[in-house]
Amino acid sequence: MISTNIWVWVNAIVALGLLSLIFKPENPFYEVIENLTVAVVTANLTIVSLQYVYNNGTTPFLAGKDSLLILPIMLGLLIMVRLLPRKWHWISRFSTSFMLAIGLGISITSFTKGDIVNQIALTILPVLTPDPMTNINNLLIIVGTATSFYFFSYSRLKPSKAEQMIARIGRVFLMVSFGVGFAGYTLTYLGSMQGTLNYLIKAWLGL
Repeated sequence: MISTNIWVWVNAIVALGLLSLIFKPENPFYEVIENLTVAVVTANLTIVSLQYVYNNGTTPFLAGKDSLLILPIMLGLLIMVRLLPRKWHWISRFSTSFMLAIGLGISITSFTKGDIVNQIALTILPVLTPDPMTNINNLLIIVGTATSFYFFSYSRLKPSKAEQMIARIGRVFLMVSFGVGFAGYTLTYLGSMQGTLNYLIKAWLGL
């Protein structure tokens, strides 16, 4: 039996509008649902952000618990200057510059440690262990990392046969990696599609 719940109908209409892109790209039904989704998400994010600032910034500051909270509050207010006439927009650059500087400092540190140092450490693996499968896995990681790095970093106009062979091996590892990643993303999206179709069939149509 078809559901009589208004919210189930809303969810079903939104789902059908998004799925309509499969049959006809950029159709009016999809564009309406797309704009509606963006508007709802933006409104929700705005409300949640304002509530977070009020609970964790404005309220403690007005209560006298932490006077340093005036700094993020002022920086946030300076960004809102962008809503004023254009001649005042330069004031918001102070907040933007401060956030970019802090963000770059944190991201560079975390990137260097997480994506460079840790990756190098994880590549330095033993190839002589009591477990043969562990040796094979570690050897594949070392060879794959080295040949892939060589494929991207070292090249010349007339490479030797050995260099061409190393580059081909690196390309094979890269293609396998990209294929596995694409398959993982595809399975994830297919799972989401299956959940949506199950919702339409069971919750909406009641089959």
